This record gives sequence, structure tokens and C-alpha cells, in this order.
Amino acid sequence: MFEIRDITLDDAGYYNGGTSGEAAWSGGGVVLVVHNKPSKPIITGELNVEINNTITLTCSSQSTSAPDYHYHSKLVTLFYTWFVNETKIDRETRENLTIYVTIHLKYKQYSCTATDDDMESDRSDTVHINPLYGPDRIKITPEPVLNVNGNLTVREGETIGPFVCTADCNPPCNISWKVKDPDGFSDALSEMRTLMQQAVQRNIQLFGCIAHWKDKMFQKNLDISTLYINDVSSSNVEVSENATLRISCHVDGNPIPTLRLSRVQADTELDERQGAWLNYTIDTAQCTDTDTYRCRGTSTGFNNREKVFSINVPCNISFDSGGNFKSTYGSKSGLDTTVNVAVPIIANPHPQASDFTWVGPLHEPVSARTTICIGDVAYRHTIRSSLPVKDRNFFGSYTLSYKGETITKITINPEDDETSRPYIVAIALLSFLLGLTWLIVALVVIYKRRHHSVHQNSKHGDESIQPEETLNMTQQYDDVHDMVADKLEAQNMSQDYDDVQGTVAEGNYTNANGDNTVIEDSYTELGRRDPETPYEEFKA
Repeated sequence: MFEIRDITLDDAGYYNGGTSGEAAWSGGGVVLVVHNKPSKPIITGELNVEINNTITLTCSSQSTSAPDYHYHSKLVTLFYTWFVNETKIDRETRENLTIYVTIHLKYKQYSCTATDDDMESDRSDTVHINPLYGPDRIKITPEPVLNVNGNLTVREGETIGPFVCTADCNPPCNISWKVKDPDGFSDALSEMRTLMQQAVQRNIQLFGCIAHWKDKMFQKNLDISTLYINDVSSSNVEVSENATLRISCHVDGNPIPTLRLSRVQADTELDERQGAWLNYTIDTAQCTDTDTYRCRGTSTGFNNREKVFSINVPCNISFDSGGNFKSTYGSKSGLDTTVNVAVPIIANPHPQASDFTWVGPLHEPVSARTTICIGDVAYRHTIRSSLPVKDRNFFGSYTLSYKGETITKITINPEDDETSRPYIVAIALLSFLLGLTWLIVALVVIYKRRHHSVHQNSKHGDESIQPEETLNMTQQYDDVHDMVADKLEAQNMSQDYDDVQGTVAEGNYTNANGDNTVIEDSYTELGRRDPETPYEEFKA
């Protein structure tokens, strides 16, 4: 038996012993295997690949354990670990790694390690995949302001540019500019990727940025819509809302012509100039600028020349404050009762009736029949709706919305019942007459009672006083009558009647001498002689 210390790879091998050399080689013995980490891997594979293809990377490493001559070396299995940008790729332990190539792989680096019996190798050198691709889009800067048709509207003779054309390509694209006219394409005035500033003529149809990549060609066009008016060309221009619109009219003539620019439907003259050119600018185009325009040139002794063209400005829906609009309606209520409502709007093109919604006083959508009446101009319309008023819950405020955006509000109020008014007037008149009748009866009763009191005094009192007291009673009746008449004019008949009745009940009157004579006392005195009541004597 023997011992080996501080084992190195050189100690690996076959060991046997015996009493002689012959015996040592006769068989038996052991093999000492010394393990070591695998060699540093090398990554191989095609790294320059066009996108949308797959590639395979191979991590190549070898076991360095000894001895390498024993059958052991043939049975060694290495395990691999892959990394992308220093991040371990999970569940990848094979020697080969398959990757789908995209444009984003140009930002990634790959590396790997090999492991033998828990001994991991050094990290391989990183590799960088170079994805090959042509431009997915071509960019023109500064970005041109295009109309809704994707064209650049330019006045004849106006300059455009410079524009820079760029494209993301790998390897880089070869960029050039072309110009197209009725004769075809030709080289445009450019330097490398830059289209130089140049004047636009009416025969120019487009400028094109062309990117060449490998054997492929990519192109982005800058379509030109040249705005000019004369007796030859035609022009239908569509301008975005709030964009600047420049109109140029050109008429050659001798003598110098007079140019007039006008709107046909609006019947309005916009400008008048002497000369071959008339330039007119609308700083911020609005929906209301949609119209047919006419440019006319006149020269003395020659026929007039004119050109009619159209300008269309699309716009979103809005309330037409200049239209005929009623915000408050009156209505009765009932199962078949509806209120016809008209709302003027501005929109180009006209909207769909199904996109409008009415919300009523109950804060719920109302089932209304809605139609759109097209106006005499392209942008002015009327929304007509029939709103149901089934019961009193349907009176109140209604809101008209278009795709959730509020347009305007209206109010439906209950109407007064006209048939009830004559009855109300008749009841008021009868009440007045009834009150007046009761007042007259009260005055008659007061007068008779006072007359009876005067008659009793004439029988039992001083004869010399009777004419004076009778005169005083008559004067008091006139005073009371005047007072009641004045109160009646003030429309306080009921209260005045109570006041007069209370005065009679108290029975206090003033005689000619200024003394107060209480009728109740006098009546009691007469009662000792004659027990009849004043009422019974009045009947007699």
C-alpha cells in the first residue's frame, strides 16, 4: 500500500503492484482519475444573418480530466449554461442554442460555460449577432404638413425644402432623391441625403426619397398638390381645419388684367388686384371656408378668363350659433305626445343620425326619432328630433350629445290648460258679486235697526230732540255708507263688514249735544213699558 499527496493531473493513471514487475503487469490494479474544469468554450455559428431567419450557436468545450487514455474520457458528459447580456437563459443546457433573428438582436451579446462533474469552466468570449435588414420605414425631416389626402399643397412658384431623408438599414442604405414630372423620374437637386431648397412648378408631381439596400429598393414619396388657377388647370383642394390656405390666381394679359377672387355659394368677393397674380391667404382655414371659388381675369377688349375650383375643409361637429334655434318649448303630456326639436349644427362631412343621443330630465337616454336635414351648403345641417312627453316626468332639461360630446341643451315646460281659464274668471266674478250682495244686506239691516231706535226715542223721549237726533242718525248712516264705499274700493269688504257690524252691536252713537247715548240702555227702559223686541216691531 502507498499514498499520493498533493495530486495533480500528472498523478492520474493506472496503478498496480506485485512482488515482481511481471506480477505487477499481470492484471488487477486501479485507475486514478483526476478531475479538472473543462476548457474555456468557444462559440461558433453564423453571426451575420438577415432578420426573420433562425441561427444556431454552438458552445464548444472539452473535458481536461486525466487520464485521457482511459475509457473514462469517452464517457464524460458536459453540461452548458448560456448567457445573454450577463443574464442566464433558463432551461438551456445543451451545446447548441437556436435563435430567431430580429432587428433587436443587434443590442444583445451571447456567452456560455461548460460544467464537468460540478466543475464549471471559464466564461467564453461574448459574441454579437449582426441582424441584416432593410428600412421598415423612410423618414423625411422636417415632417411636411400634409392635407387629408397625404399631399403637400404648394402654390406654384413657391419654394420647398430642404428635406433630409433617413432610413434605418444594416448595412446602411444608399439614399438618393428623385423628382417626377409628366416625362417620368429624374435626379432631383440634392446633396447626399438632403433635398435642396427649390421652386415648385406646376408640372412637378412628386419628390421621392429612394433607399437602396442590397438588391432591394425602398421609396417614400412626397406628393405635391400644386395650387394654381388659370384657364387650363383644374384644382379641388382639401385643407385641414386651422391650416393655412394660400390661393394664387395667375392670368397673363396685355393690357394688364384685373383679377377678382370670389366665393360662389356665399356670393362674396374676396379680393381684387391689377396684375398677372392675385395672392389670397386664409390664415386658419375653418369649416365655413368650404365653398366653390372663382378667379376671373378681365382685360379691356378681350374675353374674360376665369377658373372655378372648390375648397373643402373637413371639421368635427359643433353647434351652429348662427342658425335658427329655439331652446325652450311648451307642451302637454300624454302617451302619444311628442315635441319636435330642431338643432342647427356645423359639420363636414355630415354625421350619422344614429350617433346622436338625447338625455332627458330623468338622466337617462330618451327614445327619440332623429333625422338629419342637409343644408344648402356642405357644412351646415339641422338635427330634427321628436321627443316623447309621456307624463309630467318628461318636463325639464334635455341634452343633445354626439358620440358622448355635449352639443346643446333645450327645455320642455308644461303648458297651462286654456280651457280652465274661463271657469276661473267666472268663479272670481261670482265671488265678487256675492260679497257685494252680503255687504248691501248688512247696510240695510244697520239702517233699519237705527231707524227703529230713533222711532222709539220719538215716542218716549223729549219731542224737541227728535228732529235733531233723526238728523244726526241720518248723517251717521251717510258717514258709514261713505266709509264702506271707500273700503270697497280698497278690496277689503269682508273686514269692513265686520267693523260695521261691531259698531252696531255696541250701539254707541253721538247725539246733537255731543252726549253719548247707549241704545241698549234706552231699549231696556222701553222694555218696562212694552216687552216687544225690536225685530218683532220691525215686522209689524
